[in-house]
Amino acid sequence: MGDCSALCNSFSPSNWAVNSLQCVSLAAGSAVDTPNGQANAQCGDSFTPEVDICKVSMNVQTSGVSSTYMEVWLPNGDDYNGRTMSTDNGGLNGCIHYVDMEYVSGMGFATIGDNAGHNGSSFDGSWMLNSNEKIIDWADRARHASVEIGKEVVNKYYGSPAAYSYYIGCSSGGSQGLHSAQYYPSDFDGIISGAASADFQNLQSWSARFIQLTGKPGDATFLTKDQWILVQSQIELECDEALDGVADGIIEDPTICNFNASALNCKSNSDSRCLSDSHVNTVETVFTPLSTPMASSSTPPFSLAPRSMHSLLASSPAASRASLATTTAAVCTTTPTSMSPPLARPTTATPSTSTASTVTLPPSAVTSAASVTSVAR
Repeated sequence: MGDCSALCNSFSPSNWAVNSLQCVSLAAGSAVDTPNGQANAQCGDSFTPEVDICKVSMNVQTSGVSSTYMEVWLPNGDDYNGRTMSTDNGGLNGCIHYVDMEYVSGMGFATIGDNAGHNGSSFDGSWMLNSNEKIIDWADRARHASVEIGKEVVNKYYGSPAAYSYYIGCSSGGSQGLHSAQYYPSDFDGIISGAASADFQNLQSWSARFIQLTGKPGDATFLTKDQWILVQSQIELECDEALDGVADGIIEDPTICNFNASALNCKSNSDSRCLSDSHVNTVETVFTPLSTPMASSSTPPFSLAPRSMHSLLASSPAASRASLATTTAAVCTTTPTSMSPPLARPTTATPSTSTASTVTLPPSAVTSAASVTSVAR
């Protein structure tokens, strides 16, 4: 293992131009302020590594007009497990996923994160305007740059390459994982692509549809958070252990879950959160396909799974996490049967000299790459 303070003096990546390179030793349990750009974008005020690490940070030039900020956390000594894990960005944000960086490095992984080519919060899309290069960075290129450089940092610091390299991401991060599998299949040995928002347009259509179906607080059709929690518990009662034989909070196959919302109707249910006829109709309608007025096309129905309920409870994220503290990895790794065409790539060369060709994997291959078991080496 090398010396953290000396690492930056001798490190220079092969294929990428970098600047503002810094190497800092951080002790386990110490609270460390996030960089100003990340803090100003509401990515968190501080982070606390779980083990002693060498933190390497830098800016990477990804095109003539774009760059990404990245960090590599290198566990010291016996804490290192010989593998790397790259983290994701959520929504539209440009935040290094510090919570995952803490957790994964604490498990011994040399952990890699990037800001997807911009500093920004999950619901701020202003950076996209007239910024095709930044969109490409967000989709996959920033990740590719951070992975290539991160692997070189690991090799330099520990004196040998990582045995395996993995990726973990959910929602937009899940989509980023699918992009990595398509465009840069040699970047990772295993990918956990959770709840991938690959069909982004229809994801927005679903979000817009909810207010039409549920109404506003006070409407006869509107369910409270506690009532949605009741709905979730009934779905799990009918479709978890009853279908797969194991009460683990995971619905193995939501497509065979024929949930009966009327079981929660106040006419036959004495729970204080029971549903009126209008409420039952709301729940049943939420789980139907979204069709155009002429019914010429449709989006598949909302998944009857714990992960799905996050969207309906998103008005109270903290409460949602507490009430939905179930493992949903098996549901999250479901991938679409088709994928949208990739964003148009610029014809000008980027600073990378990598000659890796673009590979489009069939859905079955992507599903295999996204399996949870791929990281259990």
